[in-house]
Amino acid sequence: MAITMKDVAREAGVGLGTVSNYLSGKANVSEEKRQAIDVAIKELNYKFNSTAQALKTKKFMYIGVLISAFTNHFIMNLLSLLERELQTQGYHMIVLEHSIDEATFTQHITHLINRVDGLIAFTNHLDVYTIIKESALPTVIYSHTLLDYKFDHVIPNLKFDHVMPDLLSISRTATAALLKKGHRKIAMLAGFKNIDISPDIIGYKEAYEQANLPFDQSLVFAANAPMTNPQKIKVLLATHPDITAFVALSYRQTITIWTELSKLNLLDKICIIGHDCSDISGLMHPPMCYTYASYSETTQELVNLLLSRIRSTTESANLVIIKERIANEKNIPPIQ
Repeated sequence: MAITMKDVAREAGVGLGTVSNYLSGKANVSEEKRQAIDVAIKELNYKFNSTAQALKTKKFMYIGVLISAFTNHFIMNLLSLLERELQTQGYHMIVLEHSIDEATFTQHITHLINRVDGLIAFTNHLDVYTIIKESALPTVIYSHTLLDYKFDHVIPNLKFDHVMPDLLSISRTATAALLKKGHRKIAMLAGFKNIDISPDIIGYKEAYEQANLPFDQSLVFAANAPMTNPQKIKVLLATHPDITAFVALSYRQTITIWTELSKLNLLDKICIIGHDCSDISGLMHPPMCYTYASYSETTQELVNLLLSRIRSTTESANLVIIKERIANEKNIPPIQ
């Protein structure tokens, strides 16, 4: 006769609900009771069928996490915090890479249905939203898009909860910090194709406007320019040999700008304000100034929004903007 959960509860001297909570991870169980249950399971040779239990209750206690690339610096730093935060709530993670490929994304979503309770997706591509919607999985998206140009409200027909960085604030804060130190020729590689509604460029322009200084659009490269970032940097430097600073809007941009300036022996002549680069900053003397968002705040918002979505049937979408901070501002070299 097969050993049941009731047999384990009887052997351990605890309630059936306690055994169920312990095995499914739905609630905290005291260390004393966990040890008693473990002993009972071992002595009775009990085998817990987690798949059958999940299909029966529709609670899998797993969260799917879809990422664009395992080489993304921001995402990789966030994953360990996400796993820890989810574990405190009794959940585990399944992480899959979609490589910004619609077919791969569809395959992953199909794989996760009936395996996870919800989804956290890191994507900037609107094409995949239909795929997520059809899955009917509770979902939170981390993205850099879907905002109006002032970050004031969600664009119409937003269907998912979103967590986003404040790109406008990043560029405005970084540019303003440089302007205060006398820099005027500040270059930037835009993250969006439409330079007129690109939030990073709007923040950049606002910093100049607030300082009563003219905005020179030729110092900015739009994302749709048909060349690589290293090529854009070389063009900017050739066109504007008097550039005194670059503002980076991502870790990758920080590395690229630093590398290109290093090749040209310009690191001591041109200042860089990096982004999310505490590791690089720490290798320099003095440490590089950089903007960043709190990883812990981002993690908590993603998890809280998703668990609220899993536990409720509300149809309204939420938007959380993660405010940016600036480090080592005092180390920006002044222009005499």
